[in-house]
Amino acid sequence: MLRGKNSRRLISLIMALLLLCTFHSTSYAASGSGHSSSSIPTSQITAASLMASMNTGWNLGNSLDAYHKAAKGQANLGQETIWGNPAVTKQQIDYVRSLGYNTIRVPVSWYYHTYTDANGQLHVHPEWLARVKEVVNYCVADGMYVIMDSHHDNKIFYVGASSGDFATVCNRATTIWTDIANYFNDVDGHLIFEAFNELDNVKRGRTFTKEAANQMNQLNQVFVNTVRATGGNNAQRLLIVPTLFHKYTDDVLNAFVLPKDTASGKLLTAVHFYSQVLDQYIDQDFAKLQGFATRVGAPMVITEWGTTNKFQPASLRTVHAANYVARANAHGIKCVYWDNGSEYAIVNRKNLTCNGEMVKAMINPAPYNTAAGTALDNWASSYLYKGMDDSNGALKEWDSWGGVVLNQDGNGLIPIPQGSTTMSMQLTTSGNMTRQCYHLVYFYNSNYGLVDKIYTNFGFYDKTLAIPAGATSVRVCIYNAFEKTSKESYDAALANGSLKPVIKFY
Repeated sequence: MLRGKNSRRLISLIMALLLLCTFHSTSYAASGSGHSSSSIPTSQITAASLMASMNTGWNLGNSLDAYHKAAKGQANLGQETIWGNPAVTKQQIDYVRSLGYNTIRVPVSWYYHTYTDANGQLHVHPEWLARVKEVVNYCVADGMYVIMDSHHDNKIFYVGASSGDFATVCNRATTIWTDIANYFNDVDGHLIFEAFNELDNVKRGRTFTKEAANQMNQLNQVFVNTVRATGGNNAQRLLIVPTLFHKYTDDVLNAFVLPKDTASGKLLTAVHFYSQVLDQYIDQDFAKLQGFATRVGAPMVITEWGTTNKFQPASLRTVHAANYVARANAHGIKCVYWDNGSEYAIVNRKNLTCNGEMVKAMINPAPYNTAAGTALDNWASSYLYKGMDDSNGALKEWDSWGGVVLNQDGNGLIPIPQGSTTMSMQLTTSGNMTRQCYHLVYFYNSNYGLVDKIYTNFGFYDKTLAIPAGATSVRVCIYNAFEKTSKESYDAALANGSLKPVIKFY
């Protein structure tokens, strides 16, 4: 038994420790997160264990990745708010965690916060590294997995370059990712690095070429080698390597090569997939991505997906979200919703409120099924090799492109079933059809008068539309906006499934 001074000292020490613990507990509870963080050694987390414990994720978009013309060589800390979002605070991150998300993607632009050293090498400004780490620590303190990438850095990172230029790109990737990896090396296994974001093909834009695909594979390998070379936690940190452009077309997936890694089971792959398909027909896309992940031997995270506040019809936006996450998860794929603080926003970062129904749909997802046989998905002998007049959608010969007008009534029209309020469109492409898209969708009344139209130069693969009042039929045109496609090519593609349009009415 302790007596006298020793006893009093021990009691004082115990009281001090109790007060300290009470202070930390009270402070954390006051933050509103309600979640505690325990360290995860990078040696103990694997790609497979992340897939098992990750529920769904949220993107802190258009904040640390925001950029504008910036003073060269400066930290440019003010860039964070120039796209309209408030500066990131711990309260914001606590709020997102309280909604149920256990993963957050933190897109970061590094190029606009760099300086050049005396040897001409590009480096990240220490003040910017410190600010990004401050935000990452908010997330880790809440027990969240953090996916941190290189975003909007296409001025320094790109593919499709000449050999000499590409050597410079690889050198920049080495110096920039060395800076990042070293600075964040003390962060535990909650932090995951994602190499790049939608790198461009400098010669042909976002167009697949074997050269661009090969350079993407090389850049991913440079990224892995660079991070591993910094040692410490980074020797076994989880790393995400994207496909070319973060796309998921067959040519891109088939050209992808998983980097070699000194650590085992520590790599994941990533694509971006903004599908608007809201029922079981999206399974074919997730099955393709699951097959790809199995083939290359690394699980997949869709690091961007989502719908805008203009989703049609609005009542089905939550149905789409719940179906998307549920079906992706069923195929072993995890998803991180793209929230940019504006049209994709589900969290209001200024007043800390949210779209509760969308959040609920993602945190507790459920698949949505439509009745069997309702899809129009066999057009092998039901199309016209025609184009459409931009002004009124009238059929015309279109020698410059060569288009497909889907045809059910003999006049290039699809009758709209009575009582239908929604139209869903999906287009699956592969082989030499990967650049085909929906470009024109024109609605007509019973007198063949134009009711409404969608015309886009860029095209789309899938969309859900509210059928305009008075519309009784619709005309849809598919074509390749870059080169002409022959009728013989369409005949073969529609027969073998390399071009598969699906039209559904609800």
